[in-house]
Formats: sequence, C-alpha cells, structure tokens
Amino acid sequence: MAEGTLPSLCFPVTRASGDLATRRLSEQAAADLAIDTLQRRFRLPAELLYGLCQDHEVIRYRQDVLADVLASAELRRVFAEVVPMLRELAYYTKTRKEQSSTLQQAVWRLGELETYVVCLQSLADAVTSVADANADPPGGAAAAPPQSLSAGLQSLARFVAERQADPIYRRLQEELPALRGGLKRRASVTIGVNLDAQLRPAEATLLRVHDTRFEDPPLLARLFGGRSVGSAHVKLERTSNMAPLLGELERVLGAVARPLARSLGQFVRMQVRDLLPLEREIAFYLGASKLYEALSDAGMAICRPEIRPPESRSLRLEGVYNVELVLSGKYPSPAADIVANDLDMDADGRIAVLTGPNQGGKTTYTRAIGMAQVLAQAGLHVPARAASLSPCDVVATHFPNEEGGSLEGGRLAEEAGRLAELFGSATDQSLLLLNESLASTSPSESLYLAEDVVRGLRYLGARAVYATHLHELGARVDQVNAQVPGRSTVVSMAAAVDTGDGGNGVRRTYRISPSPPVGLSYARDIADRYEISFERLRARIDHHQPKDAPPSPSDQRS
Repeated sequence: MAEGTLPSLCFPVTRASGDLATRRLSEQAAADLAIDTLQRRFRLPAELLYGLCQDHEVIRYRQDVLADVLASAELRRVFAEVVPMLRELAYYTKTRKEQSSTLQQAVWRLGELETYVVCLQSLADAVTSVADANADPPGGAAAAPPQSLSAGLQSLARFVAERQADPIYRRLQEELPALRGGLKRRASVTIGVNLDAQLRPAEATLLRVHDTRFEDPPLLARLFGGRSVGSAHVKLERTSNMAPLLGELERVLGAVARPLARSLGQFVRMQVRDLLPLEREIAFYLGASKLYEALSDAGMAICRPEIRPPESRSLRLEGVYNVELVLSGKYPSPAADIVANDLDMDADGRIAVLTGPNQGGKTTYTRAIGMAQVLAQAGLHVPARAASLSPCDVVATHFPNEEGGSLEGGRLAEEAGRLAELFGSATDQSLLLLNESLASTSPSESLYLAEDVVRGLRYLGARAVYATHLHELGARVDQVNAQVPGRSTVVSMAAAVDTGDGGNGVRRTYRISPSPPVGLSYARDIADRYEISFERLRARIDHHQPKDAPPSPSDQRS
C-alpha cells in the first residue's frame, strides 16, 4: 500500500479486494437461508456478507477488527457518528461541480473540507478509544499506533496520523474559522421594493448587506404573505422586473466568493474522496455488532469461529441455532425456548441425510447451518457455542419453489433442472443444502431420484445436508457408501420425537443427531395428524354408532 493511501478495514494490505477470487452467494440461496432478511435488518453491505471469502488471512483480519469493535462501546459510538459524515462527504464530492455559480462551488468545497476535518478527528478519537490509555506512546499525532489494536485499526491509525501531520492539513485546520467567518458576515440583506397600482412588488433594489439575521418579521412580510424561516423574508417572484435585484445579489455575494475561492485553492491537493470506502466497511462492523448484541441480549451464545484449512473440508458446530427464530419475537425466552443442536462434518460423515416428521425442525436446522457458514466466511461471529470450519467455494441451496410449475411434471422438471445446475457449479469444497428436494412426484419415484442425488453428492465429495421426509433414504446410507466411491461419507441423521406414555401420539423435540430413521414414529405422526390412526378411527366410530344400537337386518339373517 502506497504511503498516504487509505487502508481497508476488511482486507489486509497483502490482499487487495479486487484480487480475491470469491464466488458470491446467490440471491436465491440468501432467500432460502433467510440471510437476506438478516442483511436488511442490520444493514450489512451485501457485497461483504455474500462474498464467500475463502482467504484465511482476510477472514482472520476481519475477525480481529470485529473483536475491537465488540470490545469498545466508545468505538461503536464514534463509528456510528462517522457514517453519516462520510455520506455527507460523498454528497459534497459528487455534487460540488454541479453548482452553477462560483460562490456555490466555493461553499460546497468549504463544506467538503470541513466535513473531512471532522471525520479525520472522529476517526482518530475512535482508534484512541480502543487503545489502553497507559499504552499510548509519546510523540503526538504521528506516533505509532498502540500494538493492542487489530492490524486493521493500526493501519487506520497510521493513516489518520499521517494526514493530520501533513502541513497543508494543519494550515487548513487553522484557517477554517476565518473562511467560515467570511460567509457568516453575509447573514441578511435590506431590499427596497417599488409597488405597482395594485400594491404588488414591481421593482426591487439591494440597499444594504448585514452581518446579522433579521429577528422580527418586517412589515412587508406581513403585508405580502412572506413566510418566516428563522427570519422573515418577502416572497419575490423571478420576473424580468426582479432581474436587476438578482444580478445585484450575485455581484455582492460574488465579492465573497472570489477571496474564498482563492483561499480554498491552496488546498486543492487535499483530496477527500479517498475516505469514502470507509462508509461501507464501518457500516459492516456496526451491523455485525448490532447482530451480536441482539443475540447476546436474548441470552443466546455467539462465538468467533476457528477457520480451518480448506483441505480438511470440515464443519463443526456446537449448539448451533437459527437466528431467524431468535429475532422473530415469537419466543419470550429464546435461550429456554429455542433448541440448539450440533453438527460434525468430517471424514466420518460429510453428507447428512436428515429425516424427521413434518415441522420437526429439519428446515430450521438446515438454514442454521448455511447461515453459520456464510457469516463465518464474512469474518463475523456465528450463532453457536463453538465452531470450526473450512471455507467453501460455493454455498448452494435447493429448496422447494412454489412457482416452479402448476403441474406435477412441470414442478419436477423445474426441480431437476435446478439440481443439474447445482451439480454443475459445485466442487468438493462446496456446501450443498437440500430441503425436501424431488418431493413433487410419487413416493417410489422420489426415493429412486433422491438416492441418485445422494450418490452424486458422495461422488462429488462435497459437504451436504439433505433434509427429506423419505426415511427409507436414510436407511440406505450404508448401501450408498458401499456402492459409490467417494471421499464424503453419507450418514443418517434424524429429528428426534417422543412417542409419549404407551406410544400414543408423537411430540417433536427438535433435537437432531446422528441416528437411523424412525419411520414408524413418523407414520404414526402422519396418521394422528390426519385423524386416520386406529385410535382416532375407533373413537369416531364409537361416537357415531352407540354400542346399544339394534343389530342390522344382515346381522339378524346371519
């Protein structure tokens, strides 16, 4: 990085953002995993959240900066003040040249430089707030930043110190009050107005320029309907009769613009637009800190994940949960009401066939896994007690698409097409999340097709979760492992159920763990839900046909 160049808070000096080979999370996957809702709620820049960064150095660099942000409430407060300043600076920078007059351009440039000075000082205050006051080295603004800071904030501290030590910047700080004062001395004007026969303003001339604002509404304002905004003024229409007045105003105020423009000319080298990229990056960390606070305030665990080498192709989560449930507001006590689960994808099992009853937590669990992976690769904390994982080149989903076709054949074709596309882009470094895929055809056909998909996942070698109602698929994992070569072992996982006393009824526990499928419990649950279990049928028969009913004629003949 060249001296004086603004450092990035999201990419270390050795990793330019444009040089990273990343594959962005698709909009469909973001919607399937409910990450798009998270992104909008906490205003996380999509290009950083969805970037699927695979570079260990970049991920850890962001983790360190986030640790500083989370550790300092003062840093978060100052950062929150800096973001609107940077937006204002961007507005000045983009629109200054559009101003029509010399005075307007000078005023806009002055606004740029004022905001720039305030921003730099605020950034200096922000970095100082994180460092241990006793560790601050002597030497003034250009001193080395405290080593207790993350590399990102150290680079920012050096940049700010260099800018503030620049002689031109120091002269700008000294001269700003005088530059502002020249404008403030032009606070109001006295205008003489000639009226026509109907007492309407016909001509006007500039009488005097004042260095104070009018405080009381003048008589003409009350007579001619002028409105007061801080001080009253006469409403004069832009007609040919008013042209001399407008020209006079331009002449008088132009006298202010010329020396102001000359004074600002000495700061032409003072470029301010290089601060603008900070807005997106600071907003990223502020959004991440708000997410952290929201989950922590709800009593939920959230941790910094350990990033493992890509070749390990691992994903280990302890106590992972779905953020969407916590933020929904449906649970008075999320820590007590929301069930957290574990996942361990390694050499012993990288592909999970997840079975369980409807509304048993399969989709919620699958989304939680995808969300944790995406957040971790963005350099953020993940919703779990502990986590270690390898970055993925692709995080792809295959969830039901209700708009895929009105006929069964149409929906099946749409599902199959999306699956083929998914396999065409995935590698053994990918994470694939399938939810009730191929459920739009008959059970026998679904099972046949789904088993081929699992075979393909094993052959590909990816990490995957296949949530399905086909418990027979979970029962065939050993057969798939034996018949298909591959480096990703297929395992069966199940959403546990409690059959209750005497085996009547099924209660969902939302506990998910490695387990063979329990098809009988699921079938019992379906029968009970649709009121066709023997117990429900017997109760219905007894209700409609009392035991003391007379025998039917056929019974009598027999």
